[in-house]
Amino acid sequence: MSDAPPVGHVMQTHLRMRTWIALVIIVVLAVPAVMNARSEWQGAENQAQHVATIVEVSYGLCGLVGAIAVIMRAPWARQAILAWAVLITVTAGLAPRVWGGSTLLMSLVSAAFGALIATVITMLVLPSRWNPS
Repeated sequence: MSDAPPVGHVMQTHLRMRTWIALVIIVVLAVPAVMNARSEWQGAENQAQHVATIVEVSYGLCGLVGAIAVIMRAPWARQAILAWAVLITVTAGLAPRVWGGSTLLMSLVSAAFGALIATVITMLVLPSRWNPS
């Protein structure tokens, strides 16, 4: 007889650990987005920078609310996390252009990488038919 846990138990533990790690990443990204809102708003020199700040604060709030919703297993957790993913992608595209003066191409590349990272994190957090939790 083996004292090893059943395979199903190991998989559930692994999925839970992945979810928690992804939730920590969301919160770590969200907190500064919310905390820096005031200084970024005051430092904004044009409308585009104000819009970028609003989008950034929005992804921060959606990330925090979404993380809480996932932990509580709220029925609207999926929508909050998906909103976070969209808003962080938009922020990744806007920030280089409106704050750093980058080219449109660099903003699009930044948005693409932001979308890729957001997609991976979202897939780790949200259950689906490929990632049951």
